Amino acid sequence: MSYQPPPAPPTPPAGGGYAAAAPQSTNTMAIISLVVAIIALLPLCVFLGPASLVLGIIAAVLGFVARNQIRQRGQGGNGLAMAGLIIGIAAAVLGLLEFVAIGVFVNTLGSIVPSLATAVSLTATAGAGP
Repeated sequence: MSYQPPPAPPTPPAGGGYAAAAPQSTNTMAIISLVVAIIALLPLCVFLGPASLVLGIIAAVLGFVARNQIRQRGQGGNGLAMAGLIIGIAAAVLGLLEFVAIGVFVNTLGSIVPSLATAVSLTATAGAGP
């Protein structure tokens, strides 16, 4: 076996340098999906579950559509679209849970208040005396 030298590097094109690869554009819908998903988390802090539910669904749909567009067009932003999709789903689920929890709380409160009012009025009348 004899020594084989490595192949020579390729010669540059006639323009004087290598052609630069065209930068990929980031899918706009992926960016919008992530922004809407982050905004969908904010109403959870002030007990507005239905707003988070709606915005989370919108963000998830936008993220899903953006991922399909990225695959078809060869664009960048797949990570942004995936983050928007995941955060949007999480916001929608948390918004639904918060909405249900508030409904249960209001229903429970609605059944406790009349019995409390009755107990207070009975105590007041019993203590009035003759």
